[in-house]
This record gives sequence, C-alpha cells and structure tokens, in this order.
Amino acid sequence: VRLLISETTADRFTDNQIDDLINQGQLDVANRTEYLTSSWTLNTTADKRTYRLPPDCLRATRLKLANKWLSKTSHEDLDLEYTREEDETWITETGTPTHWYEEREDVIGLYPIPDDAYTMQLWGVQKPDTLSDDSDESILPEFLHEAVCLYAAYWCKEQDREFDAADRLWIKYLEAIKTAIDLKNKRKVEGPLKMVLSEDYYPLSPEDY
Repeated sequence: VRLLISETTADRFTDNQIDDLINQGQLDVANRTEYLTSSWTLNTTADKRTYRLPPDCLRATRLKLANKWLSKTSHEDLDLEYTREEDETWITETGTPTHWYEEREDVIGLYPIPDDAYTMQLWGVQKPDTLSDDSDESILPEFLHEAVCLYAAYWCKEQDREFDAADRLWIKYLEAIKTAIDLKNKRKVEGPLKMVLSEDYYPLSPEDY
C-alpha cells in the first residue's frame, strides 16, 4: 500500500490506519467477488421475525428450509404484494417462511414470521479474518490481494484530497474486481471496464464498515 501512495515509511498515514483500510478492503473485495462462501445453520424461534447473521457471515445469499428454497424479497415488495387490509400487514403474519429479506446490514427477516422452531440452511459470503499483524495472511485468494491494496491506497488518496490519483486507483480496483469475477465465472473478459462515476460504484466510507 505504501508503494502505491509513495510513502515508504509512516508519515501521513500510520501503520494502524493502513491496517484498518486493508481490513475494510478485504470486506469490500469479498463482498463484490463472492470468492469466499460458506454455509451456516439458522435456527428460528416461533413469533420471531428477524435474525442476526452469524459473526463470520458478511452477507446472506440464499436460504433453504427442508427441500425448498426461500425467495428473496424486500420490504417494499412485501408491502405491495402481501398487505391484506389497512389494519393487517404482512409484518404480523405467521406461518412457514417462504421469503427472506435484508432487514439491515447484518440482519435478515423472514416472511411469514415463523410459527414454530425451524432449522434452515443459510448460504452467504464469508467474512475474511481481521488482519492485525504483519505475519497475518488473508484468506482471500492470493490474486485478490492486489485489489485489497488498491482499495486501501484509494482511500489514502481520497483522505489526502488527491482526487485524480484516487480516481486512477479506483479504476484499477474495479478492473481487478471485474477480472476476478470473470475468472470466477470462467468466461472471457468482455471488453475494457468503463469508469462509472456514480455512488453505486464507489465504496462506502471507511466509517461505514
């Protein structure tokens, strides 16, 4: 990272600050590429609507109850489809869950609210281990380590208000992410990556992690 920001020794950024950015980069890379995946058991409780993800699960991607997949939905879609009467909304209905949705970053909700204790299988993106020592190694595939460094360097340049340099690093970061996803999907890269200057393509600020 220090080579990318032309700071070979601690000056503008301390080692701890860079370590924090590297750990945030691991989360962003893992989330975007889905190279680290795992499964967990989710046990429900009767009349309980929301459930916190396991500590090492970054994001849920699929849920299964017995031999049936639950459909992913959202608050908005449920409001449109399942509201029966003005005084009776989907958020109070109980039964065997058929849908799941993201309640917030680390919490999912089930619809209908479980009417009994069920054992579900949850699949999702695994959260990389936090790196705290120079000897620690990321569990991300080695070819993704450069992307993590580009992410950290991008934020260093952003904080220094060197926006042109930051944009160049962000383009390289997105290119690395795109290449990784193409490799994962075992298909050719379909042309050069176009830079899109929208909030959707820029990361959350470090404070958001």
